Amino acid sequence: MTRMPCSSYSQPPQPQAGIGLGTILTIYITCIINGFDVSNVANIQPQLYEAFGHIEFLPWIGLSYSLANFATLSFARKITDVFNIRYVYIISIAIFFVGATLAGVAGNISTVIAGRAIMGIGGSICQNCAISYFAMYATDSQSPLLYGIMSGLWAIGLVVGGPVGSAFVQNSATTWRWAFFINLPFLGLAIICALIFVPGRPESNNLPLRDRLADIDILGIGLQVATTVLFAIAVTFSGPVWEWSSAPCIAIWTTFGIVLAAWVVQQLRSYKKRPGHQVVPITIMARCHMIPLWVASGCAGATYAITLYYMPLFYAFSKGLGALQQTVRLLPFILPFIVTVIIIAACLPRVNHYGLIYLAGGTITLGSAIALATTLAPNVSE
Repeated sequence: MTRMPCSSYSQPPQPQAGIGLGTILTIYITCIINGFDVSNVANIQPQLYEAFGHIEFLPWIGLSYSLANFATLSFARKITDVFNIRYVYIISIAIFFVGATLAGVAGNISTVIAGRAIMGIGGSICQNCAISYFAMYATDSQSPLLYGIMSGLWAIGLVVGGPVGSAFVQNSATTWRWAFFINLPFLGLAIICALIFVPGRPESNNLPLRDRLADIDILGIGLQVATTVLFAIAVTFSGPVWEWSSAPCIAIWTTFGIVLAAWVVQQLRSYKKRPGHQVVPITIMARCHMIPLWVASGCAGATYAITLYYMPLFYAFSKGLGALQQTVRLLPFILPFIVTVIIIAACLPRVNHYGLIYLAGGTITLGSAIALATTLAPNVSE
């Protein structure tokens, strides 16, 4: 039997009836949870250090979720092409549930990190399923509004994550564990809604499962995950844990370079043999504006995440402030960010020129970062 190319089932049919309210509700619940779990640990890191020690692992409490989310994006995209998306969505929510439970009952910091990583994998698949459902079932008139609301709800989850985590550690009846347990009822509701409302995708081909699985670039996905994880280990452990000139530090950076080179070569070879099969969308990257766009987006995300996770540590260890007080001092950073995201999301389709927005945003971010870096000190006035 001649195998059909990957693209034959990666482009799902477009039903005309629109997307149901129950499906929208399910997607929006998982979107809020996805945003919430990016920031819910930002202000409870000092309490986790008090409980488990190992200050060298603190960056991984926040990093593990986003790292797992990013590292498995390509895998998530592929499995939504291969399997019935309804079952993929339900299983991904269940994975998220398991990760939240594991992090909540953790007896050491390694288990917290592992639970957060499992949550990130589930969240990555949920995110891809949500985007796929809107692409498949939403009408042209529905799509802009649905995507806009989804982005807004993710932002709301991001905003409330820090304050909710702070509230749990400040309350005598709860602990930091509730920052993870609070996910469970919402994820349980999402599973129930998915079982009742979420449709499956009509099959676009009758290929056996073995042939569809063969169209997944397993090697490319594995190399992508390895490259991402090795880079994170190298960046976070070099200096605080390993001396820059030490053997472990040199070994991890060397291994990262080798794996990265292998991934690039493998993707180029895969593209020449079977275009559309590889993990990296090379045809899209060939467009001159896409790589600068991705780099700028990555830099913007890095500046936000670094500030979000390290400012609470500064207030905790340099100022001796509690979790709720840390949150109050982060609000001048978080609230303008969310308001700006909502405003830009509403204006960009009308302006239709993102270059100036990136230039203005980058200039403002760089200027404020320089000002903060030159004035921030343990005794600086608030």
